[in-house]
Amino acid sequence: MIILIELYKLPQSVGVTTSAAVRTKGAVAICFILFGTSILFLSAHFKANHTNFERRVQDYLQVVNNINLPKVGFNKGYKYEESNPLDRFDVVFWAGDLNFRIQRPRHIVENIIKGKYKHRTFEELLSVDELLNAQSQGIIFQNFDEGRIRFPPTYKFDLNSDAYDSSEKQRVPSYTDRILFMSKKKDNLICLDYNSINTIRSSDHRPVFALFSLVLRPGSDNIALAAGAFNREIYIAGNQRRALRLDKLKARKSTIHARVCTIQ
Repeated sequence: MIILIELYKLPQSVGVTTSAAVRTKGAVAICFILFGTSILFLSAHFKANHTNFERRVQDYLQVVNNINLPKVGFNKGYKYEESNPLDRFDVVFWAGDLNFRIQRPRHIVENIIKGKYKHRTFEELLSVDELLNAQSQGIIFQNFDEGRIRFPPTYKFDLNSDAYDSSEKQRVPSYTDRILFMSKKKDNLICLDYNSINTIRSSDHRPVFALFSLVLRPGSDNIALAAGAFNREIYIAGNQRRALRLDKLKARKSTIHARVCTIQ
């Protein structure tokens, strides 16, 4: 069952480019409380090109420092002291085209992919992945986890093809598309599956998906439902419409009589 509730607070966004006229990079975020668990979803698009690692790091920091996340309603009943606004949430999912690259020449990467694809292990590529190395050094995505990568790089493909970039730029195949997650209680959030979809070839990226198991905390009387940021009249009207449909369904069932069909 899905109940749609009109929110008073809009999702937040932040740009990370200097040009106001054309902003193709940035992030959007939306947060909510489900029962007693506060959840934040972030989707971001960072600076492209193989040589722009430092810009990607700055994009990450700019999002963290400038995203305007709510406090009222989400911190009531919780104790926290955070310099990072993401830390006020129980669970955070951060996904998108983060554009981090593999630091190896194209021909070496392709040889590794061809040799390892059958066995679904890409440790040689992951050891030179910009994101993982920066994370291990504590530069970005502190306290975030990621499912085990058992699929080939998702960028850059020729359109409608399984061939990596054949243009003049000959971009190095890389894991630009990622899904990271963070939970205050590690055991409450488990990544069950993390993979790419190779049958969708309409983009130069292969889409990535993840499946999670999340343990929710029970609701608390001192924390308002959805932080109080919803239209109560719409919520009540939705319940009334649902109750009316149930009444009609019950009435329809009561008018159905059993019939016996005999064949002679």
